[in-house]
Amino acid sequence: MQLWTLFHHSTWSESLAKFWQRVVQRLLLCFLFQAIQSAPDQRLTLAQIYEWLVKNVSYFSGKGDSVSSIGWKVGYHDMIYRYTDVPS
Repeated sequence: MQLWTLFHHSTWSESLAKFWQRVVQRLLLCFLFQAIQSAPDQRLTLAQIYEWLVKNVSYFSGKGDSVSSIGWKVGYHDMIYRYTDVPS
């Protein structure tokens, strides 16, 4: 297989996409744990986590109250419930 073919092979690009998805998920989980550890009683509501992200992570600054924040908030909410043990 030629190198050029390897870079354009669909399974390679899918593997790379999955890799970056895992990197982002782990980064967001790190932010979650940092936010919780920064709280005095180490407990935060989802709204407080969003507030912490907007205040402490430059990527989210300015995205707190706008309509565009709905997308990242829903994604973050789903990620929290998928990768943490949250009681129902």
